[in-house]
Amino acid sequence: MNGSSISISNASDYRIDDSFAYLIRRILSLSRTTLDARLRQAGGPTGTQWRLLHYLNLRGPLQIVELARLCETDPAGITRMIDRLVRQGLCQRVRAPADRRVVNAMLTERGRESPRGLAPELQRIQAELLRGFDDSEVGELRGLLERMVDNAQTSGCNPG
Repeated sequence: MNGSSISISNASDYRIDDSFAYLIRRILSLSRTTLDARLRQAGGPTGTQWRLLHYLNLRGPLQIVELARLCETDPAGITRMIDRLVRQGLCQRVRAPADRRVVNAMLTERGRESPRGLAPELQRIQAELLRGFDDSEVGELRGLLERMVDNAQTSGCNPG
């Protein structure tokens, strides 16, 4: 199959809730809400905060701009998140040794320990989302989603 079976010629028939992008966004939103609620019950950081902690754990101290890019948000939002994480004792701001004008965020010891319980919770949520799917359906879904990612990257949907 070379072309797409989705018609783009009749825009008046377009319904946002039939959009694949809408469905994917909805799944992400529901998953994030569930994850945040479960993490809050456990007294840990939110899923969004964990993402920032995860990148700091993987890459070491990072500048605000780089964290914003990795977390797909704006620098002001990351700055506010770092403020909250500093107050919780999970990360700290440090001056870059090469250029004292540059401030990086880095994990504290407590920050390195904080996300340890997240992976099992993410696995539980994924299992809940895939309930009723057999292994071949899961494999097919993964393949289809990977193709969509490839299409988005090659079609100009990826600004960066």
